[in-house]
Amino acid sequence: MPLKSTSGIIINSIGAMKGATYMETEDESVILSLYEKTEQEMSSSKEYKEQISKFNILRDQFNKEITSEQQAELNILLQIKTDMESTTARDFFVEGFKVATRLMAEVFHKEDK
Repeated sequence: MPLKSTSGIIINSIGAMKGATYMETEDESVILSLYEKTEQEMSSSKEYKEQISKFNILRDQFNKEITSEQQAELNILLQIKTDMESTTARDFFVEGFKVATRLMAEVFHKEDK
């Protein structure tokens, strides 16, 4: 049974899923802007380039051994996996940023007492 891509269906709005207020959504957009910049910088690292090169070589070799229908299904699976990993990385970045900010606020609050 052929697979169908879900990448267009995934809801990317963290604020909508959490029922965030306007302020939370605005703050998250700043955090997400920082994430996007960080992601771009990381995807140009030497380690990333080496990993993507290895992946591309192995994928190309594998594609030569499977049918075109299997290639299409594999591409869908890989896209879904990429979407999931991207969503997970973004969510962890946002939550990590929030936790770090709360910790700083708590430390500064305790120092004021």
